[in-house]
Amino acid sequence: MQQLECAKARILIVDDQKPNLHVLRDLLHEHGEIILAKNGPQGIDKATKLKPDLVLLDVVMPEMDGFETLQALKRIEGLEDVPVMFITGLRDSDHEKKGLLMGALDYIRKPFNPAIVKARVETHLKLVQQNAVLKELSQRLQKADEAKSRFLATMSHEMRTPLTSIIGYAEALQSGDIPMNDAGKAMTSICTNSEHLLELINDILDMSKIEANQLKIEMLDVCLPKWLMDIYEIIDQRAKIKGLDCHLVLHYPLPTQIITDPTRLQQVLLNLLNNAVKFTMKGSVTLEVSCNTKQLEFNVVDTGIGIDDSQQESIFNAFTQAEMSTTRRFGGSGLGLNISQHLIQNLGGKISVESELGKGTCFTATAHLQTGQGNRWITDEESWRHYLCKGRSHQAWPTLSGKVLVAEDQPEIQQLVVMLLEMAGMEVFCVNDGQALLEEGVKSEYDLIVTDIQMPLLTGAEATKALRSKNVTLPIIALTANAMTHQKAEYRDAGFTDYISKPFSRQGFIQSITKHVPTRLVDKEELVQEISAETAKLASTFIASLPAQAERIKTCLEGEKWVELVELAHAITGAAGTFGFEALSQAAMTLEKALYQPNAEDKQQKTQSLIRLLHETHELAAIQH
Repeated sequence: MQQLECAKARILIVDDQKPNLHVLRDLLHEHGEIILAKNGPQGIDKATKLKPDLVLLDVVMPEMDGFETLQALKRIEGLEDVPVMFITGLRDSDHEKKGLLMGALDYIRKPFNPAIVKARVETHLKLVQQNAVLKELSQRLQKADEAKSRFLATMSHEMRTPLTSIIGYAEALQSGDIPMNDAGKAMTSICTNSEHLLELINDILDMSKIEANQLKIEMLDVCLPKWLMDIYEIIDQRAKIKGLDCHLVLHYPLPTQIITDPTRLQQVLLNLLNNAVKFTMKGSVTLEVSCNTKQLEFNVVDTGIGIDDSQQESIFNAFTQAEMSTTRRFGGSGLGLNISQHLIQNLGGKISVESELGKGTCFTATAHLQTGQGNRWITDEESWRHYLCKGRSHQAWPTLSGKVLVAEDQPEIQQLVVMLLEMAGMEVFCVNDGQALLEEGVKSEYDLIVTDIQMPLLTGAEATKALRSKNVTLPIIALTANAMTHQKAEYRDAGFTDYISKPFSRQGFIQSITKHVPTRLVDKEELVQEISAETAKLASTFIASLPAQAERIKTCLEGEKWVELVELAHAITGAAGTFGFEALSQAAMTLEKALYQPNAEDKQQKTQSLIRLLHETHELAAIQH
């Protein structure tokens, strides 16, 4: 330790002999601030007020000896770990052993040897400094871990609801403006890739995979034209919502088949493209694709706000955006570029950026090029379209058998679940609350139960526990928007066989059900068209109910019926998100959280905001249709 560091220390010397105090003060004054006390009680008082870094404590003193003083110090909050060195003229090993067992670090012998005293004090001050550094580091790591845990919990809940606008009910966007022959394809692409995005979010939540260098890469044979068009169609929809032009520019030749991890590479490109859309107010977003003998290259070019030169390197750090105001203005976690950088490195490439403030940005991502089995080289637009059509094929749709009991108190969600199960071939019976689920579930005629978690009278978990206590052994699946690890464990403990996370896609929902009932696979093209028409009807029903919901919320607010208001807000959160009304879902979720807080004014404001948004959503939907 340097002399400057030692000088920062505060040393308390407790001894009933003034000469000893003066000698030690003169020996140690260069090491820091010296505090003197002539007996045990005075030493305890000064230690409590001044918080010394080191205590030199005489053993033999009147009123309170050194051992008693040490015990008293150890009982004071904040002084438990302050190092204590005993001062003694005794040569009794039993006394020395006693002091060490009580927590003393060392002994200084009388008469004092100046060199030894200074050396021992300096050694312990070094240890004090090192312990302080380690303690600070430990606290910082603990805070970082707590921040990460809060971030992951928030991310899990907050991001699932906005995703509902594109997952599961993306076909509800079909309004009649799109020709029927194109609507099915557009909807299938949106739903398929929305499912994929939800899976990626679950991967992002497990950041420890990257931090522990345990990220798994799965190399697959991929049809490049189809894979690229799926990405382009997702981002094109988002660009159109903001009034931006979206372009896919291909620099030939390009391979038809590549070997890569399509999920991870898509995650990187969608992150870059989503950022481009987010930070572009007007103009365009372009994805350029090219390759050479060794690498695929993707350029994501926008005409957005740009990034200052001094900030272009820091944006790849975790939880970082170009500037603090960016988070407030545009939102986002600041994790995307850091994750993308790790992913692209695992794919044999890198990410770089060029940007001019106020004019736009170009992110370049490269990946190792390995062509797949049966690869052909695309040299022009005509051959591109040929292989694009060839790469797209119908998906299989499972036909299920058996009778299922569905418990869901939200009419639109209940109708959705019934529609999906009946389209898949199952016989369905519905109840609206947990008590009815319990009464109906004990009957032996069902093959499966699907239940919401939050319902009137009894929750889904309470009803399931009761059913298991009555020896009901059939599979029970939970429908839930809460899917953190500890919550999954709670569902298992409650007796659930499985769970389906909200928001859910049509395909993901049926895939979960197929694990518990007999199935067979059929071509799904006709089913897609039929389900699309039905979901449009359900969305219309939900829209029509909004004014009535607004009145119920207003009544609850005026009567201060907070419990009922929480239930209404929770119901709107799920239903609005499922039918693609992201802003409405977010407002309801915000209100639900506020209702658990004591701030009455905040409850009033957020409730009024939700009521206003319910009416606005209803009016806007009426105009559009």
